[in-house]
Amino acid sequence: MRILTAFALAALSSLAFAQKTCRIEFPDAGDRLVWTGEPTPPADAKEAKDKSFTLDLTADSKGKVWVLDRGSNRMAVRPIDKVPALWTLKREDWALAGKVTIRVDYRGKPVASARVEAKAGAESRDVLLSPASQGEAPIYGIPFGPLKVVVTTNLKAKPEVTKKDEVTFTLKPDDGLSKTVSVSEETTVIEPTASPSPTADSKSGEPKENSDKEKEPEKKGDATTTWVNWLIGLVIGGGLIAGIFWFLKKNQNKVADQLRQLGVDVPRGDDPGVSPGTPFEPAPAPPQKIILDPVQPIDLGSDAAPTAFAAAPIAMTGQPRLVMANGDEFPLNEGETTIGRELGLELSLPNESTVSRRHAVVVRHGQSVIVRDLGSSNGTFVNGAKIAGDTPIRPGDQVQFGQSVWRFEG
Repeated sequence: MRILTAFALAALSSLAFAQKTCRIEFPDAGDRLVWTGEPTPPADAKEAKDKSFTLDLTADSKGKVWVLDRGSNRMAVRPIDKVPALWTLKREDWALAGKVTIRVDYRGKPVASARVEAKAGAESRDVLLSPASQGEAPIYGIPFGPLKVVVTTNLKAKPEVTKKDEVTFTLKPDDGLSKTVSVSEETTVIEPTASPSPTADSKSGEPKENSDKEKEPEKKGDATTTWVNWLIGLVIGGGLIAGIFWFLKKNQNKVADQLRQLGVDVPRGDDPGVSPGTPFEPAPAPPQKIILDPVQPIDLGSDAAPTAFAAAPIAMTGQPRLVMANGDEFPLNEGETTIGRELGLELSLPNESTVSRRHAVVVRHGQSVIVRDLGSSNGTFVNGAKIAGDTPIRPGDQVQFGQSVWRFEG
């Protein structure tokens, strides 16, 4: 009997843990996110707009419960095993900085790829920058106080050589949570898009836009004169065209005789089946039917090497891109995009141990996109099938480099 009672109590306790919920109380309504696991908010983080929020904690929940107040850009955290059934957040609970942006540049231009390591007390974060990051590394849940940042880049002249730059900041609650690290050695950067800017006036130093405001009435007068001249020209041109049509209508026979003297074949009004004044138009021939041979399906085995651009491209409605499971996107520009573990590539995955140094290449020509394996150790797969040559991909296809899984969209 005691054994049965012990088993029943164990079952009830495990069920209670599996169905554990936590009610979080806030001092007021606001714009907040709640999630479990890592400090970086995932795509499925829950929004908490009201003064209270109920969070379900299952047996699979791991790590910590994170709460981000986007209004104040502060975070609260507590281990899952120490979260009470009712968690009332107080002022002292918001002890962590929310999103801290580390901008990495070289001579004012954002770097294309780098590794950013941030450490504050016992907390550390590691972020990899790619061209899609535009030189910005987001850091979440770091304590206020000294923040040590180490940036590792590849030299532009010697990509195989790396350089580390170390900077220490002090994070304060009333500071703007955005810091800049300028690397000391030249590396690959993202060139800014040229945009027109106002030119300063040579005498006053003010932008020409300001000095041109004094001439605004004169410009309005010029615009009015231009519209009047355009309307007068339109009326005169319309009158000339109407006069020409009137003359041709009143002198059809004379015009026809003049055209015949010049060698132009003009049908006469007394020809059978043709009424005077009506141009002769032969009846159009019926269009010929086009009969296509039935298309024979092509059976490609899982080991067969598809021919490059063999499949007709599907019209893409947006920017072709590779999307990870966590929502991160990498745009595919025209030409080749090399994927691998080596820093400095268009798509660098240095933390993926199953990805080779130069793993694969994606080639885009207009709306046609192919994937080519570069002799990688763990292979490249499209929709679960290992490829051996140039393989076309379409929106919705799954592309896998080693164990790194992406979805192609466009």
